[in-house]
Amino acid sequence: MLGISMMVLVVVAFAIGIAYMIGYAFKIEKIIQIAKAEIGEIFVTLLIILIFFGAIYTVSPSGFIKIGPSSTYNTYQSDCLLLAGSSVNVFRSLATFFIPESYFLQLLRDFTVNVMSLHFGISFMPLKAFGLIYHILNLFISIAGGLAVLFIALIVFLSIIYSVFPIFLFLGIILRTIPWTRAAGGAFLGLFIAFYMLFPILLYFMLQSSPVSSVQQTINTNSYLSSTSNFISSASTFISSIMDVTHFDVVSLFITDIVEPLVFTLFVLIISLIISYDFMELVGDALGAPSLSSSNTLKKVL
Repeated sequence: MLGISMMVLVVVAFAIGIAYMIGYAFKIEKIIQIAKAEIGEIFVTLLIILIFFGAIYTVSPSGFIKIGPSSTYNTYQSDCLLLAGSSVNVFRSLATFFIPESYFLQLLRDFTVNVMSLHFGISFMPLKAFGLIYHILNLFISIAGGLAVLFIALIVFLSIIYSVFPIFLFLGIILRTIPWTRAAGGAFLGLFIAFYMLFPILLYFMLQSSPVSSVQQTINTNSYLSSTSNFISSASTFISSIMDVTHFDVVSLFITDIVEPLVFTLFVLIISLIISYDFMELVGDALGAPSLSSSNTLKKVL
C-alpha cells in the first residue's frame, strides 16, 4: 500500500511538473498558478507520508528498529484487556452474589401469611418492605449489566478500528494526491488520525487513572464478597446476608465497587469520543475536507 501511495504521488507530481513547464513556456499564468498550488499540496502529502511512516522506525546503534505497530498494539491491547476485565468481573459478581441476593429478596417480599377460619380470614405480607430494596438492587443490576455489554461492544469497536482504519491512511494519501478527490482524502486522513491514533491513547491514559483499573482487585480481594459467594449452601451466611441487606450494605457495596467505576468509564468513553470527533473535523478541514469543518462539540457539551 505504501508503494502504491508513493507511485500515485510520483505520477501526479510528474503530471503537475509537465503542466508547470507548459504554462511557463507559453506564459499561461492560470496554469502556472494551479501548478504551484498543486506542488504545495503534494509537498504537504509527502510530509504526511514522512511523518506517519517515519514514526514507525527509530534509530538505534544497530540500525533502524520498527517500533510503531507494536506500540500501537500494546495500547489497543491494554484498553481491551482493561475493559474486558471490568466486564467479566461485573458479570461474575452479578452471577455469584447480587442476582442470588435479589432472588432471596424477592422471596422475602412475596412471603404471605394466611389466617383462615371456616373459609374466612385474612392474609398479609409482613416483609413487603423488602420490595423497595429488591427494586433498587434490580435497577443497579440492569445498569451494571448494560454498561458491561456496552464495554464489550467497545472492545469490538476497537478491534475494527485496529484492523480496518490503517487502510484509511493509504486511501487518504492516494485520494489527497489527486486534486478532484482531495476532500475525500482529507476526510480519510482525519478519520485515521483521530480514531486510530488519538482515541485509543485518550482511553489508555484516562482509564489508567480511573477506578476501573482497581475493579478486578476489589472483587477478588473483598472479604464481604468472598465470604458470601457460597451463601446458598450455608444457612448462617444466608441469615448474615439478609441482615446486611436490611442495613443497605449490599446497595452501598454495589455502588462503590461496580456502578461507580463503570459510570466513570462511560464518562471517559464519551469525552474521548467527543475529543476525537472534534479533532477529526479539525484535521479533515486542515487537509482539504471543508465538509468536516469543526463544530466544537466538546465546547458545546462543556
